Amino acid sequence: MDKLLIAMIDGGMVNYDNDSYSYGGCPTCDYGSRYITEVDITLTHYKITVKTNKMYEYVISEGDMIKLFLSEYTTIQSMTEKEFTDWFKNKLLEIADDDELETYNVVKLW
Repeated sequence: MDKLLIAMIDGGMVNYDNDSYSYGGCPTCDYGSRYITEVDITLTHYKITVKTNKMYEYVISEGDMIKLFLSEYTTIQSMTEKEFTDWFKNKLLEIADDDELETYNVVKLW
């Protein structure tokens, strides 16, 4: 097994990937622009896939994710992986509006 980035009660975070890209809108006001962030988190038993999409600016950045994980590190360590998937979705909904959180999928790996 790979070294865990954050250990949890029944496993932990094995990998974190983040990709951000944008499409410009109107050349004068940027109306219609799209700022997209895709996050993939692999746990030992689950894979979480997130996609946010907002006009004018990114919903979340890599820095936002680092701050979230570091400030909640002890809390995350006391969770099961399933509890983490629910907690993470709730944290994203605190940051993003419903229409900005385009995708939140959780797949059980085994």
